[in-house]
This record gives sequence, structure tokens and C-alpha cells, in this order.
Amino acid sequence: MRRRAAIATLILLTLWAGWAQESTYPVQFRVELERPAEKVYLAGSFNEWQPRATPMQPDAEKRVWTLTLQLPPGAHQYKFVVNGTDWITDPKAPTIDDGNGNLNSVVWVEPDGYSRPARLGDGHITRSGVHHNPNDLRDRNPVHGKLYLRLRTRKDDVAQGLLFYRQNGRTQRIEMTPFVSDALYTYYRAVIPEANLEYWFELRDGNARLRLPDGNARYRHRIGDHRFEVPDWAQDAIYYQIMPDRFYNADPTNDPDANKPIDFTGRIEGDGFYGGDLQGILKQLDYLRDLGVDTLYLTPVFASVTHHNYDIDDYERVDPEIGTDADLKALADALHQHGMRLVLDGVFNHVGIYFFAFQDLLRHQENSPFRDWFIVERFPVAVEPNPNYWAWWNIPYMPKLNHNNPIVRRYLLGVIERWTRELNLDGWRLDVPNEVPDVFWREFRPVVRRANPNAHHHRGDLGRRRALAARGYVRQRDELCMARGGVGVRCAWQPETVAV
Repeated sequence: MRRRAAIATLILLTLWAGWAQESTYPVQFRVELERPAEKVYLAGSFNEWQPRATPMQPDAEKRVWTLTLQLPPGAHQYKFVVNGTDWITDPKAPTIDDGNGNLNSVVWVEPDGYSRPARLGDGHITRSGVHHNPNDLRDRNPVHGKLYLRLRTRKDDVAQGLLFYRQNGRTQRIEMTPFVSDALYTYYRAVIPEANLEYWFELRDGNARLRLPDGNARYRHRIGDHRFEVPDWAQDAIYYQIMPDRFYNADPTNDPDANKPIDFTGRIEGDGFYGGDLQGILKQLDYLRDLGVDTLYLTPVFASVTHHNYDIDDYERVDPEIGTDADLKALADALHQHGMRLVLDGVFNHVGIYFFAFQDLLRHQENSPFRDWFIVERFPVAVEPNPNYWAWWNIPYMPKLNHNNPIVRRYLLGVIERWTRELNLDGWRLDVPNEVPDVFWREFRPVVRRANPNAHHHRGDLGRRRALAARGYVRQRDELCMARGGVGVRCAWQPETVAV
């Protein structure tokens, strides 16, 4: 019986994999420049906006650059990255606002069958537009005892969408509701009580009928499947975001000298240091409680040379310019004693240039045992503009980690597990998660939940396409959250996070 069950499960998974897979189509990208370029890359929603992941091919004069990609149907935003630094839109393509005030070029890839116009009631259903992936939380999402099911069809192509589900020997039918459309598709949704059940769809238009999945196959849902629980406390939490250097200076002895170079390149911290620290946050805890705050979200607190700490040099210790490991533990304990919670900023996409593995790479170059911790295009490696290694938005002071290296992932997960457990940490805000491969996040979540089952995590900056310079990382925060030695009264702004 076990062998039969295993075979049945394998068949079901194979069918699901087939249902989830969509066709791809060749799309040519072309840009003609006014002057020759050394390199041009294509960055977009299809490659997680990595600025150096997808090189284009030049003509003999290096003015016309082309590339053909296989892309699935839908809208794909993109830009050309000239010489690794200049981001430009495609002058021959439409543009779309990315939601942050920036314009990206967009290409719509149509599936097969779209050459025939779609009309309601014409008795024809475009099969290539129909899609449901039971492994996608957007299509099958159990939440608080309800099961949300989504089905996609071609826009203006289907008159009626029906959901059938079978539970305890009984089959029930409900009509699905179209709830949103884009240029290509209409999305239908149905909500039913969560249970152990099987389900399938039927689309109708005129005399046409289309069943999904095909034949007599059915999708299956079991209670406990596909669950993505969010802790109850996170539902109505009142967050207050603090950049420690910008909040309250309770210990002037750890204030950095803003006039001294911050690293071996000789650069000066252009936005300056204000001297805020963890003791300052602890000292103003009653003030925060009086505001009604129940959750503190701190921007990065680990060792770094900048005031914003998004270029972490050492994940193993708190930045001495804002305090000590003991200060962070005392803050976490005090918050918990008052029924409050602590969320830390997790920057796991890139590091600072004093990070131990990058320092070893600089010293030993191609002989470094850490060369595969980063993505190096050529040697020798040096910290300079338009670096020959991948960096966050090509900023040389923020080398990007190579998450395809399992040793890198193991190191980061060890750090995450340590701080989550030691602080009884309530959550992580994840920096640029769309630029980190999904394989890391699949490993991240169980590590956090084992360390603290009631921990929560947020996704930050998802969809942002603005190349913030190192100072730009915090410029808008500074405008709202400056306080020299006093309480940052105007710091209670909305953090750039969305709960997952």
C-alpha cells in the first residue's frame, strides 16, 4: 500500500508540475546608443533586476546591442544598463510606473492563440490563457479556515467560471467571481471553507466548455498544506522604525568622528553621524510606549563603517558606534518585559568591504578560499567605481553575496539562527528580498521558526527600481528622523515593508 501511495503521489506531483509550467516565447531586445559602449546589460523583472546578470551582444561598432530571451506570457519590465552604471529605458517601448515614481520599459508577451480576437459568447475559449498553479500561494491560499482559489483566463474570453469541489463524497458547485484584469488576463476567485477536498474548474462561453485540469484529473487540498501562518501579534502591530544613529544619543563616548575617512578608500561619511545609540532607545522607551508603539523595527545594527549600516562588515557583533551586544540584549529584554516586540533589519543580499570574506578576497585574489562567496567577473579585484565584481546597484562598497554557494547560505542562516534565539527576536525585516534567490528564503523561514515559532518576517523594498546611492539609502529617512541628542519626535513614519 505504501508503494502504491508513493506512486500515486509521484504521478500527482508530475501532473502538477505539468500544469504549473507555461510556454515561453522568444523576445528580442534592441537598443541603439548615441556613442559606443564597453558593455550593455539587460535588467528586469525576469532576472530579479540584477544589473550584470544578462549581457547583451554588440555590433561591430558597439553602438547597437541586441539580445533574445525566452519569456513566459505576461508583462515584463526592464531597462538597459550601459557600462554597468547608466540605467536607461527603451525609447521604442512603452513605459510603466513601478509604483515608486520611476518609469520602466515594459513588453507584453502574448500566449499562442491571441491573434484571434477575444469576444464573450463567441463559443471559443483560448486555452493558452487558462492557468491555475496549485503550488502558487496566489492560486491556492489557505487563510484562517478559508481556502482562496484563483483561476486565470484570457481577458474578455470567458462568460462563466465554475469551481467544483468534492468533500466527504459530496460534490458542490459555486460560481467564481472575476476580481481583477490586466491587458492580457482576467483573474477569477472563489472562497470556500478549508477542508480535505478535491477540486476542479469548468469554464463556459457560448457552447464551449473547458475543464481544468484536463480529463478526469483533480487538484487536491489537505488541511495543513501550503500553509503560511502569520503570528497573531503581527496582524495589528503598531510599528515604529528607528535608525539608531538618528534617534537619541545617550552615550557620547561611542560617537564616531564624522571628519575622518570611514574606510581605506578615503571616503568621508557624507551624511554625517549623529551619535544615536541603543542606550538612547532604551532610555526613551517610556516615550515610545506613550505613543502607543508596541513593536520596534530597527534598521541594521551590526558592525559597519556607515551611519546607516546597510553595508554590514560583521554580522557577529553589534556596531560599536551604537552600542554592544549586551546593549542589544538589554533592549530586547526590556521590550519583552513591557509586552513590546523587536524586529531587526536583515541585510543578506550584500555586505561591506570589511566583511571578512571580502577582505580575504582582496588580499589573496583568485587564490582566496572565499572567491566563490562573491561573483567576480575578472581579477584582480579592487574597490573602485564600476567594479569587476557584482555589487548592490553597482556600488563598489556593497559587494553582492553569491547565494548559489551553499556555504554562504549556511553562514547567513547560522547568523540568523543565533540572533533570533539569543534575543528571542520577534521578526526580521528583509532588505531587497527580490534580489536574493528564492532558494535562500525557502531555507530561511524554517530556521527562523525553529528558533522562535512566533517570529514574523517582512519583505522590504519589493519592487523598488531606484538606484539609491549609498547616501540615498537613508536620505529620505534623514528628512523625517533627525535628532541631535534629542528624541526623534518625527520618526514614526511608515516603514517600507509589507507583511507576508
